[in-house]
Amino acid sequence: MLTPTTPRTRLWGLALSLVVLAGCSPDPDKEAQRQIADGRALTALRQHFEARRQCAPVLTSMLPVEMSADTVERPSVRALIDNGLLAGTPLDDGAVRLTPTPQAARWFQERRSGDGRPVALELCYARRQVTRVWSAVDGAGQPAARLHYAFRLVDVPAWARDARMSAAFPFLTRALSEEITADETVPYRDGHWDLTLWEPTIRLEGDVIDGFFP
Repeated sequence: MLTPTTPRTRLWGLALSLVVLAGCSPDPDKEAQRQIADGRALTALRQHFEARRQCAPVLTSMLPVEMSADTVERPSVRALIDNGLLAGTPLDDGAVRLTPTPQAARWFQERRSGDGRPVALELCYARRQVTRVWSAVDGAGQPAARLHYAFRLVDVPAWARDARMSAAFPFLTRALSEEITADETVPYRDGHWDLTLWEPTIRLEGDVIDGFFP
């Protein structure tokens, strides 16, 4: 014979279920450490960056890219033009508008900030391959549900290793040859590693950042 339930007994049952579930829920700090130790964190980060390119601002970093005729003759700008990445169109006021060439269009992307700033033009020159991950620590020196990671740049196009590009943009030589430690830490949230706020800029020792500036 079934025993009838009352609102009070249903509430007690719900409360007991929540207590049991809370007791079974994994501690996020401990789960993060398990994933770092068994390689799941490394796999997650590698998969994240597999489909994402490493890109950096180009010249004025804003569209349209317009410069004086004298500035266009600087080695940095000439390196981009001579490698077939940009082409110049003279304007009536004596300036030159630079645009990606058809054959190089796939190496460029436009970044929209969404805060009213002009659209930025970026040149994509590699992809991050995560080499190792390790635990971040909290204020007490204990492992936290965050991790640090290091990476190397791979899938580099030939033009990025061109001698003229290396001379004009010194960051390339170091960025393409060193293991780089990311500036940001990655938090473990809701059962996964949250990479929604990963920092796209590479910062090398000596406060050197990536960018194809004139």
